[in-house]
Amino acid sequence: MTAEHSALRVLWLGTKSPWPARDGGRLVVLESLVALRALGVEVTLVAPVEARSATVEEQLATWARPRLVVSRPRGLLTTLVSSWRDRLPLPLARHRHAVVAQRVEELVQQEAFDLVHVEQVQALASLPSEECLRLPVVVRAQNVESDLWRARLARRLGQRWAAKAGRRFEAWEGARLAGVAGTIALSEQDRERLGRLAEGRGRFHVLPVPFPSQLPAGAPLPGDPAVVLLAGGWWPNGEGARWFLEQGWPEVVQARPEARLHLFGVEADGLPTGVVGHQSPTESVVAMAEGALLLVPLQVASGIRMKILEGWARGLPVVATPTAAAGLAAFPGQTHLEAEDPAGLARQVLRLANDYGLRRQLQKAGRQHLEEHHDPTRWARATVEFYRSCVESTASG
Repeated sequence: MTAEHSALRVLWLGTKSPWPARDGGRLVVLESLVALRALGVEVTLVAPVEARSATVEEQLATWARPRLVVSRPRGLLTTLVSSWRDRLPLPLARHRHAVVAQRVEELVQQEAFDLVHVEQVQALASLPSEECLRLPVVVRAQNVESDLWRARLARRLGQRWAAKAGRRFEAWEGARLAGVAGTIALSEQDRERLGRLAEGRGRFHVLPVPFPSQLPAGAPLPGDPAVVLLAGGWWPNGEGARWFLEQGWPEVVQARPEARLHLFGVEADGLPTGVVGHQSPTESVVAMAEGALLLVPLQVASGIRMKILEGWARGLPVVATPTAAAGLAAFPGQTHLEAEDPAGLARQVLRLANDYGLRRQLQKAGRQHLEEHHDPTRWARATVEFYRSCVESTASG
């Protein structure tokens, strides 16, 4: 351990267990814990899980002190009641876990911590009151959640309902972030947006997430080329997948019948020609197949797309929309290929299918970008510095 940081004790509150690393978001948390541990920071991890697992806790104990709490996802009726009773926007009410808040309160009373790290804005819903906590709180906002909520409602209910519900969420998000000791945004765009929601109050700092530049790829998948698309989990993934399937994939398979699109998180029945459905992977590496192309056709996004970082680390050339790649400080044509619509994405996939030199160029550039912008050691040092400044400002204020 590094003596300089050995005394720093962090209580980390998450929305889910980071292990197994089923997706990029979990993998980023895991890499964060690994990097902080290497600096001697002691992290106590509190997160809701659906069931206890000795294997999960044993794995997490390598990097943190796991204090997982069994709390099943809320149903619609319970979420609606909580939203009305606790005056929470619906997405926040869904993530409110009273037993998690109780566990955090118990730990704060029993042990000494320097600060609380809250992973994602949703986890703020399970935070005890300030009177119970009495510790500086630092939030890492993986996205601007109110913007994503507004976009989702606009697609389902129309702009009028989206505007009304969005304003409520924006007010809650801005007020909470204005009141914490500090907020870590993943991109300059998010920092500016969150700062506006907080009406100029609060303390915001940009720190791109940590990510290793070299990770092993998964077992190869059939297809020439094999194209990987993660469609499960987060709702924009599914919408982006349907968008490309309907308007882009027919062009690919017509020009290259041997191509295969591997959809992860989608049922296998009734899929178009050349499309193979897979269950959501138990570990994200399963989807990041050796020799495959990673396609990220998002129409709605915020923060940083962890799946692109993982694709680079595992050596997959990436084709994405500008929306998906926004916030990465990357360069289209050098680190990845971009297109705004499904037809353009299809053409970029076909371009890579026929150009192995370009594939190798993108692989090298993606990993170099990770080394320059997402080095875990540099991230950990910068994060500890920000933690300490938040602790000091809270003590002096």
